[in-house]
Amino acid sequence: MLTPIQESVLVLSAMKNTFEPVLKVFKRYITDDDLKFVLQMKMIVDLSSFSEEWARLGPLCKSCPAMVMTLRICEPAITRLKKWDGIRDFRNKALAHGFRDEMRDGN
Repeated sequence: MLTPIQESVLVLSAMKNTFEPVLKVFKRYITDDDLKFVLQMKMIVDLSSFSEEWARLGPLCKSCPAMVMTLRICEPAITRLKKWDGIRDFRNKALAHGFRDEMRDGN
């Protein structure tokens, strides 16, 4: 059985393993605008998932000094990612849920 920290790190590691091939293909076909568009949309979905998982990991790490250090080391990259305002809404409304606005009143 995994601890919550181990589970979160495992998920982040799996995400890393999806990012790397996408970036490799992106670089290989840099002149193919259609492929770059599709890969960018996939990366937005993946980055949104990464952000959510990273947010779950933070509170779990407060009692583990080694993990607190990891959070500090990664802080500049996470801060830069957080500056991309609206990524979650774009992911939810345009990419993951077929251009649907969230239903607030059950209709």
